[in-house]
Amino acid sequence: AVSIDEKIIEPFRGSNCTTLVDKPKLFIFQACRGGRLDNGVKQEGTDELAETGQGLEDRVEVGEWTDQLKLPTEADILAAYAVPPGYQAWRNEKGSWFIQSLVAAIDKFSGDQDL
Repeated sequence: AVSIDEKIIEPFRGSNCTTLVDKPKLFIFQACRGGRLDNGVKQEGTDELAETGQGLEDRVEVGEWTDQLKLPTEADILAAYAVPPGYQAWRNEKGSWFIQSLVAAIDKFSGDQDL
């Protein structure tokens, strides 16, 4: 099995790629991470955030920014996985739920929200 952390993300950490320090790096993985099956759970109702995108500001607390001498080696890295470790990733003829939802959110909010 390929270690995503070691083989893909590690080369882009600040300690290994100084030219990308302080530049956002987004990794999106639509891949199995094991053989377990997630049976899911019946969903009842909808969440306001998922439906409208409103209310996100109320859920995020922003602390005081302070000057730092160093950045963490994993600063500016966001890794998004379709499934948790140990589970299979699913897709159908239209693609995966993960990628479809990601594309829909980018389409919906790209005009007035930062990625």
